[in-house]
Amino acid sequence: MKKTKRFLFSALFFVFALSSVALAQSMSQTLPAPGEAPAGSPVDRYGYLSISGNKMRGSKSGATDVQLRGMSFFWGNAGEGAGWSFYNEGTVAWMVHDWKVDVLRAAVGVFNETGQSGGGGNPGYLDGAADQQWGLLKTVVEASIRRGIYVIIDWHTHQAENNTNGARDFFIRAAKEWGEYPNIIYEVYNEPINQSWSQILTYSNTVITGIRTQEAANARSKHNNVVIVGTPGWSSFGGHSSDQTSTISSSPITAGSGANIAYCMHFYANTSGHDTYRARVTSMLNANRAVFVSEWGTSAANGSGGINTTNSTTWLDHLDAAKVSWVNWSITNKDESSAAIRNAVTSKTGGWSTSDLTPSGVYVRERLRAANGTSIPTYTITTANSEGGSITRSPAGPSYNYGQQVTLTATPQAGFEFANWTRDLTGGGNGTFTVTINGLNLNIGASFYRGGLIRNGRFTSGFTTNPVTWAHVVSPVAMGEAATPAVSDGELKTNITNQSSAADHFYFWQNNIALEGGKGYRLSFRAKADAPRRIAVAVANTSARTTRYMPTREITLTTDWKDYTVDFVVNATGAAASRLEFWYGRGTSNWNITNISLFEGAYQAGGGDGREFNTANISCWDDGSPVSCGTQVSAMRYAPTAAKTAWSVVRTGSGLQLSGPDMSGTAKVSLYDVRGRMVKTVSLSNGKPFMLNKAVAPAGNYLLVVRNNQGKEVYKTRVLLAK
Repeated sequence: MKKTKRFLFSALFFVFALSSVALAQSMSQTLPAPGEAPAGSPVDRYGYLSISGNKMRGSKSGATDVQLRGMSFFWGNAGEGAGWSFYNEGTVAWMVHDWKVDVLRAAVGVFNETGQSGGGGNPGYLDGAADQQWGLLKTVVEASIRRGIYVIIDWHTHQAENNTNGARDFFIRAAKEWGEYPNIIYEVYNEPINQSWSQILTYSNTVITGIRTQEAANARSKHNNVVIVGTPGWSSFGGHSSDQTSTISSSPITAGSGANIAYCMHFYANTSGHDTYRARVTSMLNANRAVFVSEWGTSAANGSGGINTTNSTTWLDHLDAAKVSWVNWSITNKDESSAAIRNAVTSKTGGWSTSDLTPSGVYVRERLRAANGTSIPTYTITTANSEGGSITRSPAGPSYNYGQQVTLTATPQAGFEFANWTRDLTGGGNGTFTVTINGLNLNIGASFYRGGLIRNGRFTSGFTTNPVTWAHVVSPVAMGEAATPAVSDGELKTNITNQSSAADHFYFWQNNIALEGGKGYRLSFRAKADAPRRIAVAVANTSARTTRYMPTREITLTTDWKDYTVDFVVNATGAAASRLEFWYGRGTSNWNITNISLFEGAYQAGGGDGREFNTANISCWDDGSPVSCGTQVSAMRYAPTAAKTAWSVVRTGSGLQLSGPDMSGTAKVSLYDVRGRMVKTVSLSNGKPFMLNKAVAPAGNYLLVVRNNQGKEVYKTRVLLAK
């Protein structure tokens, strides 16, 4: 777009397709593995794109020529109502569902180009807004990948050669992040204005070399994605003044052997010179060079005046006949003729009726739907029950309409607790979650944690009082703690910083745990601290806290996650209502705890796992004045009875933790890439937790399969190893 107005930024909001109704924490759908696009989607039909002669072809379509049609977002660094506010999941979903696009273009704002032949009017990626522009791009790219459409990463500037290295670094970053996906198309220069082809060529070869180098370094796919290169005269092969098609075709891009390059054409239907411009497209095609119309408008180039549907139709018929892909400008409600959305429309997240569209929007939508279909799809939710619980849906219909809300409830079996959502959802919660159908078929699973006698042992719902799970002994605020300790993804993060006297002892507990006299138990948990510190655990009678059922145990936490176990035997009298206590100690570092479980086991005489406190100094870590520890029972060595625990993969700070049931023998975990090739096989000893991280396999999407000691498959899931 040649001209634009300047707008000021206001608050930025993103729309999520999946949202919790009961929790502050958010959940997001995972990306599919590269090449695993939704059935029937453009990427599923065509696969990786390449350029063969003057045509674009797909890896899945043989010699069939591929033509893409879609929409472009407005400048990413334009203000409210004109650009960035439409860069969200809802807009992408609606464009795919209702407009039937098979490609979208994200116009990354590079500079504030106000006063220089147009521009977004606010700082861009290279002059102060890199994080903001990257966030907008990431939203559009990943929403497009999830829906199986192609997406153009457009370096939207008129002066790209002013910072060639900055552009190269940006595209290397993009190729590293998403370059393995067949969805990606790179547009390295939106619209040169007065630059010569020699200047554009030098710039483009440098940037494309960076892209190709990164593509070759990617862990799995070595495919070179299509690159669109801007051309002189506002990307029109020379503008009004001269025809440079012969210069361009005789001196083409050479980076990466010149493979998979398309040359850019832009036009506006209510501006003169179209017969000449169309002739240039034909000239490039005759020279065996591919052309991609990455931007065109129904209006004049400055967006003002009326629209020209007659000339638009002539253009699109010409492009369709030649199988040249096109993208219309633009998704915005800016008050100009080329905008697709009426200026008075406030919704920025899709769902627009025909009356919400401008004449340009109505025309382009009808053209897209005429090419790609007018059916109204419905969407499915597949739920997978796993060991330890099940998932129900409300309503429970076989399919759902776009925008419909569906509540998912994960219900654990006796002895289990909900741990986290899996497959297309990630995150914790309380087991109840509402999804809004947003143009995707969902495959949702749940992982359940065997907590035994403990409730909310993964802190999936924080501290509660009805029914009581965990509570504090005194007001936490007085001790330098937040009113409610932070709970995220099953972990409690907490600290007390104001323990200035012996009376300031502090702990949290769980009441009403049914323990039986004369029986042994194992308490297990996982914990770490920002800096080494001591905590302690105790098991007492709920009503008479001075009656202890095990010696108070000191635990020294380190900066690494570790699993801790404490074994004890309840005295002969026992108590049907007992309490488990975790004492903070006097450290000043934050600490985290999760995976608390308490099981009955068979015991033999012997020492326990935890070290008893020196009661003369610690006084059982009781609150108030020091008191007697009461009746204590010596710990015993644990000899566990068989207990099955569901397999699960949980994200931690350093990677993914795979855990599962104790097994007689050795289990093996195997990782397969998207092409079904085995990348890694690792033996697991008796189902102990195992960390999956970059030391095990390169970052990327994998199918994880666990087989028991007899070679039988016992668990399978998709995982994403972060970079």
